[in-house]
Amino acid sequence: MSQGFAFGEIRNAFAVPDSEGNPDGQVYTVFDTSSNIIELPKHIYADYVDGLFFSAGLLGSGSEATEKGGMVAQCGQYPELHFMFSNTWITVDPKDYVVDISDSQDGSLCQVLIGETDKPFISMGLPMFKGYYTIFSDDRGEMGFATTKNSSKNGPYPGAVPSKDLNVAVPPSARVSGPFVDPDAAAKEAITS
Repeated sequence: MSQGFAFGEIRNAFAVPDSEGNPDGQVYTVFDTSSNIIELPKHIYADYVDGLFFSAGLLGSGSEATEKGGMVAQCGQYPELHFMFSNTWITVDPKDYVVDISDSQDGSLCQVLIGETDKPFISMGLPMFKGYYTIFSDDRGEMGFATTKNSSKNGPYPGAVPSKDLNVAVPPSARVSGPFVDPDAAAKEAITS
C-alpha cells in the first residue's frame, strides 16, 4: 500500500488522497518489473502531475500522453520522487523516469515515464527499481529495498505518514491552463531546426 508522495525533498510530502477506492489514505500498489513506467490511478494522476511539474518549474508548459504510456513534455530540472510504503520512503531519481527523446539529444523534448491508468491501484514499473536491490517474501507479503553499490540514492528512509493533501501541492494561484506543447509539432520543429 502506498501511503504518500514527495517531490524533491521528503519534507515536501503529501498524503494519498482519499477516494472511493482508498478511503483510508492508502492505495494498493503493484510492483511490476515488466513495465517501463509508473502508472497512477485517475483520482491521483492530475494532482500528482501538477505537483511534479510545479516542482520542476514547468507547470503550464504542457504535456501529452503517449500511446505506450508516460507523457511527452519539456525537459527541465525534474525532482527526485519519493513514494512511501510501510512508513518507508523509496526514491526514484529523475534519470530513471525522464528520458531525452529529442533527435539531437539536446534536452528539448523528454518522455516522462509516469502515466495514468483506469485501474484502482498504482503500478510501480522499472523506474522504481533502478538503483536498488530488491527482495520479495511471498510468505510474509513483503518487499525489501537496499541501494546498489553504484547507486546515487541514499535511502530507503523511515518516516511518518504525511497528512498534507496532494491537491494542495500546487498553490491555486500557480495553476494555469496552457499554452500546451504539441509533441508532434515540437518533434517536427526539432527535426527541421
